[in-house]
Amino acid sequence: MGDSYLALGYLIAFSEAAMLGAIADWFTGTAWLRHPIGNANIIGWYTA
Repeated sequence: MGDSYLALGYLIAFSEAAMLGAIADWFTGTAWLRHPIGNANIIGWYTA
């Protein structure tokens, strides 16, 4: 009975890590779509 709870703990921990990774990937994807690296204008970032 203790092993089933241990496996459930691993499953929950894996699920939380997967969700955190998915959220990080989503933020990265939106950043890439809003500011593609090939379209970077570094001088424009420092001007008003």
